[in-house]
Amino acid sequence: MEAAVANRRDETRFPTNERAKMRVLRPLAPNGMEVQVLDISRGGLKIQVSELLQPGMLVQVRLKSAIALAEVRYCIPAGLGYHAGLRLQDVFWTRNTCTAS
Repeated sequence: MEAAVANRRDETRFPTNERAKMRVLRPLAPNGMEVQVLDISRGGLKIQVSELLQPGMLVQVRLKSAIALAEVRYCIPAGLGYHAGLRLQDVFWTRNTCTAS
């Protein structure tokens, strides 16, 4: 399934290895979890998680310089956890990522 998803991508994905915190907003979960961001594009993220996520869940991902709201598109077994694809709905920048020239 992951290969089929990869073939439909319109945007270039950039590999990363950033740790982040994620919280499920819909359905609301009381606790957050640590995740690993594996790659990122203008429209989405691929993350590694320890728990199975259901497609359609709304999640908040706290990165170093942004907070992203995203919808889970897929979640498949990978090693000791899962790989999940997230479609970004909104991004809030928490640090200035641009420099004035």
